[in-house]
Amino acid sequence: MKWSIRIARVRGIGIYVHLTFFLVLVWVGWMEWQRSGSMAQVGGGVLFTLLTFFIIVLHELGHAISAGWFGIRTKDITLLPIGGLARLERMPEKPWQEIVVALAGPAVNVILALAIGGAILLAGRRPDLFGSDPMTGSLPARLFWLNVILTAFNLIPAFPMDGGRVLRASLAAVTDHATGTRWAALVGRGIAALFVVAGLTWNPGLALIGIFVWFGAGAEARAAELKSSLAGLLAGHALQTDIRILDGRETVGQAALRTLASPQFEYPVMVEGRLVGIATATALTEALAQSGPATPVLNATRTDAVVAGLDTPLEQMVGLIQGSGLRSGLVTDQAGKLLGAVTLDSISSAIQLRAAWADAGSAGRS
Repeated sequence: MKWSIRIARVRGIGIYVHLTFFLVLVWVGWMEWQRSGSMAQVGGGVLFTLLTFFIIVLHELGHAISAGWFGIRTKDITLLPIGGLARLERMPEKPWQEIVVALAGPAVNVILALAIGGAILLAGRRPDLFGSDPMTGSLPARLFWLNVILTAFNLIPAFPMDGGRVLRASLAAVTDHATGTRWAALVGRGIAALFVVAGLTWNPGLALIGIFVWFGAGAEARAAELKSSLAGLLAGHALQTDIRILDGRETVGQAALRTLASPQFEYPVMVEGRLVGIATATALTEALAQSGPATPVLNATRTDAVVAGLDTPLEQMVGLIQGSGLRSGLVTDQAGKLLGAVTLDSISSAIQLRAAWADAGSAGRS
């Protein structure tokens, strides 16, 4: 994710912090200073915030590690001001596997709550846990209740929370993935509406949560529709063969002249018949402006292009393309020879063509 820096690597998973996260620390420090005028309170507030996000990382690692049990790789985990985001390579196909992955995060919070709460009780500090306002008590007590709250919040049966995924997987077990997602999204939007009403009559923060849940449910429903539309389609069904190819040894000035009127956004780059990567129109333009027309195309080439075979499922291609930040993926044969490209536009055309064939078949039978 852009504007993120890596702070750690756990079990091969990069842990990133978005730069906007530091604004949260500044805001917390400022609010504590305004409230108390004490640097000790400022430090305590910042420490609690850092521990909160550390716990969120552990929560996301719960998802990541459990996904690994089913052969699903986690690309990275990013800390944002609104929480953590673990980017899985894909979601589990089997409903029971999705339930396991979804519940693994809250399970981490349950374990932490039991461990912290048990330690407090063993220390004879029961009043810390059950005082008049636990979230203003000792640091261990606040961490205990934080984990309780995170568990309860994440188990709300609404996307994008873990409870929404459990609900979808449970419904998918008795229907199918698309139907389960539609019903889960509907439930999620109903819960979102309740949050908004509660926010307007009680706490404005609940209204913000409701808006977040509403859009999260809609995004999940759209993703399920796309998944259903792509089912059974392969890269070969969306392959574009009439594409411009750049030679890595030519200059960006020469490439600019050859691609001036081209509708392509991205160009495969070859050197002596070997595919070496992909160059975006933006990268070529920037190289031309910053380094001059004599700059080799190779200097503007990304070597991490999405490359797949003809029989790669389009759903997988979409995930790889979106994860790369590009608009297309390249298709090669088993020998590595470039056959063409799959773009988001060609994928959309393949979906529309299949739908048209289905409509034509239905009309013929009637």
